[in-house]
Amino acid sequence: MNIAPGRPVRWFLSSLLPVAALAQATNTFPTTGNAGAGTASPTTILTVAGSANTRPNVTTSNGSGSAQWTFDNSSDGNHAWAAGRDQSGAYWIEQSTGATFGTGTTYQRFVIDTSGNIGLGTTTPAYKLDVAGDIRASGNLILSSATGTIVKNGAGRMDIGSVGGIITDNPFWRGLHLYSPMTVVGGANEFPRTSFFYSATTLTNPTDLQFNIVAGNSSSNTSLYLASEGTGALKLVTNSAERLRIDSSGNVGIGVASPGAKLEVQSALSGFPATTGTSQPYASARFGNVQTNGVLDLGVNSAGGAWLQYTHKGDLSQSFPLLLNPNGGNVGVGTTSPGARFEVQSALSGFPAMTGTSQPYASARFGNVQTNGVLDIGVNSSGGAWLQYTHKGDLSQSFPLLLNPNGGNVGIGTTNPGTYKLAVVGKIHATEIVVETGWSDYVFADDYRLAPLSEVEAHIKAEKHLPGIPSATEVAQGGVSVGDMQAKLLAKLEEVTLHLIAQEKRIALLEQENAALRSKSSRP
Repeated sequence: MNIAPGRPVRWFLSSLLPVAALAQATNTFPTTGNAGAGTASPTTILTVAGSANTRPNVTTSNGSGSAQWTFDNSSDGNHAWAAGRDQSGAYWIEQSTGATFGTGTTYQRFVIDTSGNIGLGTTTPAYKLDVAGDIRASGNLILSSATGTIVKNGAGRMDIGSVGGIITDNPFWRGLHLYSPMTVVGGANEFPRTSFFYSATTLTNPTDLQFNIVAGNSSSNTSLYLASEGTGALKLVTNSAERLRIDSSGNVGIGVASPGAKLEVQSALSGFPATTGTSQPYASARFGNVQTNGVLDLGVNSAGGAWLQYTHKGDLSQSFPLLLNPNGGNVGVGTTSPGARFEVQSALSGFPAMTGTSQPYASARFGNVQTNGVLDIGVNSSGGAWLQYTHKGDLSQSFPLLLNPNGGNVGIGTTNPGTYKLAVVGKIHATEIVVETGWSDYVFADDYRLAPLSEVEAHIKAEKHLPGIPSATEVAQGGVSVGDMQAKLLAKLEEVTLHLIAQEKRIALLEQENAALRSKSSRP
């Protein structure tokens, strides 16, 4: 049955009068007033009532499988409301200015406007589905298009699958944004992206953003960003414990809440590296090589300083060489501009301490754990550099300092000591020098031939130097052996002594002879 737009309900009722005689006694179709079907007391223009156990049904048909009911309260049909069923069996509801559904005394619970937007809790829906209130879903929410948007406004947003720009309503960057087309087939602006935004309760500008992950955008489609704007830190948490953070200045901290450098790693334990097993509990960081199982461990002992240990990952008792700048480059300790392959600078200057256990003026120390002997190296700004080998626990104990104990020559002031064990170019100042060499006591042997002075005189006249003593030319060419020269000079002194003894004997004999002659000459 069809009530055409523009025709009043009264016309519809009058069309039913020919069948009134067939109606039950409870039906009433007067020529004026209210009409009733299933009731003799209609309260509206048309009242359809059923019994206690049946629902009131109204059936219309045009004989071809389609039917329509039309309601109109105006003469022009602009506010017509129709419901029907087409020949395919689909049911429909239509209203020229939009449909409104209500419950109880509220007639605008559900609204469909003329553009097809549906509103729940709002009479002016701006989107295909506009809900003013909470939504609960027990199943999945599926978007069939990568460009679909669920919610997008300046007061609080949740975008899913939008392309062509991550955020379009800047500065209101808050809510949840999911830009994740799982399959992208072409398209200049289609980039897979997933974004999570967490902001303060009251958002005034983008710096309130606390956490942001963006994978790609319209200008850099392959970049991965982890971002935290404002003063908040980006934190990574596992098992309810913070593991890593990046603060607002860009410093990265592992095990520390306020990193003081670009990368700061703090370990909960303090100690020296383990020398057995496979675990290094006191290491703050480890760098390794999967091919050799070699690992470089870094750690800190609160009382003993920091350490580096290169060892085997599976057996810490195996240690390997640790190289600094193996391909070249200077290494500096206490200096930012080393001028040599290894340069150590100390903040203090002075001579080595002779008591106690601390050596404050040493720039470097080398030791032996078995003897506690340590070789300290230092510099005194006014007195030169020094080496001191002493006892680690008692600096008053000094030990011998050996140079080339297994052989080799030593040069001071020269790069070519030649064949000398110690070659010094310059003066030597000493309070005592001991030379171990042969000595000249052989002069006093009974079989020693003491050259007559006449022979010595002849040699001097011919060679211009004593016999057995090098000439000036020889000394200029090869120098003088101190020990050997001392022995030769002593031999000459001993020879002179023997000549003096012999001369004294001759003088004494002559004096006796002279005295005897004087005695004879004085007799009467």
